[in-house]
Amino acid sequence: GWTKVLQYTDSAYTMTTAAFGTVATTGVDLGKLSDSNINLLGRASATKSSGTLQGVTSTSSLTLPAAEPPYVNFWYGYTISVEVSGQTETRIISAYSSGRVVTVVPAFSSTPTVGSYTIKGTLMEYRVSALSFPTEGDDEPSNVLFIRTAQDYDDSSFGQGILTGTTHGISACEAASYSSCSEWVSVQSPGYIDTNLFGFSASNPGGSDNCDRYLTDSQTSSNCPSHLIFEEGTGVTAVASVTGSRCFITGACGEGANVNVGLLQASVEIYVREFLSADMDYTYANSV
Repeated sequence: GWTKVLQYTDSAYTMTTAAFGTVATTGVDLGKLSDSNINLLGRASATKSSGTLQGVTSTSSLTLPAAEPPYVNFWYGYTISVEVSGQTETRIISAYSSGRVVTVVPAFSSTPTVGSYTIKGTLMEYRVSALSFPTEGDDEPSNVLFIRTAQDYDDSSFGQGILTGTTHGISACEAASYSSCSEWVSVQSPGYIDTNLFGFSASNPGGSDNCDRYLTDSQTSSNCPSHLIFEEGTGVTAVASVTGSRCFITGACGEGANVNVGLLQASVEIYVREFLSADMDYTYANSV
């Protein structure tokens, strides 16, 4: 099931790979598990298989050698890394046939080299949610962000490890709940978390620059982006970007709607679990 790994209340927290505060709370407090403990959950970065490709059909279809298991969906939900134009790219395996043909999403940037490959996984799923905005209005968070990735968590990195780098694929959904996810998108990582860059349709939560947007690390270094907060007795306050601290903000929302500035996402919780799907072949894949 889901394990809470990080939470903060009404201000940015200082990024660190270490543990701090308390995580196992019913409500939202300030705390985080260490990066090493987060990465033990599901061991998403563990190498499961490697070898030399038998063939490449297109930018999204590869054939593995005869040494790989001939079972449908054996490697579904894992990631595969290959060489593309002189650099390594990683993509999510969205289908695997008994003929050992791998289909990936999104497609590689160009046709991969018929060379070595590495399979890692399974994917990890992250759940990011906020309970409130510091606003005078009635705007409140109503949607949760879900991200699938095989990247190691790294709290001190630009992109939080989850999206660090731009050569791997991720999948994402934003909806009121996991069961109500109607649009899962798979894209090449933009390098940091910003739902406006995930390719959601404009009608989908996260697809527009509004209260449903989740954004952090929006500059060239890890930071809590500039935003607005509202406090009783003080009114609206502009908070400058703070490098070395992290927070999530919205798109143009509440007091910031008319000046194109986001609000702080407050009472944020991040949960993690290993991605398991009904499409996976548990009999064989989970024995690897």
